[in-house]
Amino acid sequence: MPYPHKLTRRNRDDRSAEMMGKTVEFFENRGKVALKRDEHDRVWPTDFLDFVRRERIFATLLTPTRYGYDDCRWDTYRICELSEILAFYGLPYWYPFQVTVLGLGPIWMSGNEDAKRQAAARLEAGEVFAFGLSERAHGADVYSTDMVLTPGGDGGYRAKRRVGRYPRTPITAGPAGEPVLAWYFDQDAIDAEAAADGWYALLTNLTSGQAGSAGVFRRYKGQQGL
Repeated sequence: MPYPHKLTRRNRDDRSAEMMGKTVEFFENRGKVALKRDEHDRVWPTDFLDFVRRERIFATLLTPTRYGYDDCRWDTYRICELSEILAFYGLPYWYPFQVTVLGLGPIWMSGNEDAKRQAAARLEAGEVFAFGLSERAHGADVYSTDMVLTPGGDGGYRAKRRVGRYPRTPITAGPAGEPVLAWYFDQDAIDAEAAADGWYALLTNLTSGQAGSAGVFRRYKGQQGL
């Protein structure tokens, strides 16, 4: 897209034009030096998300009409326009918007009306959403694990995790040469994953060019791989 300081898209309504214009104004007021510094220092974009909440940007763009106020609608045209503007000014601003779009998609496409109403309320409150990906090579094999929630009797739930990628089924030969199938969990592999489980906030003097988050984590845990 051209430099967004001069918006060229034609918006269908005043509210859409207002949102795009205010978003550009927000970044122009921040200035290129501050934007690049925050991105290089990996500063969480609190000021941007406060702006989004205050101006109801995500709520207006990402709430279907039947679940929001009169100015709300899920409109791919203006979703794409905001995405282009945010990408121009920096990944730290585009990414929260993109994962919110991805996280909301399954909710709006579902038949769960309660979840839809909750999502709409949280958008109106200025919250952001996320979308889980399965990346086995990076330690996030969500497709091979699941979790069962059961009522705990105290108004809460009890979670039991079931590991799906560590069963082993070796086939050996029996006394008469017949195939024998064994089945067991690889406990060593399960224990290794459990040792790396959880959320980590690690400080490092390594630059992003020397090691990414997985590399820093491996050094911290003394592991050869994830």
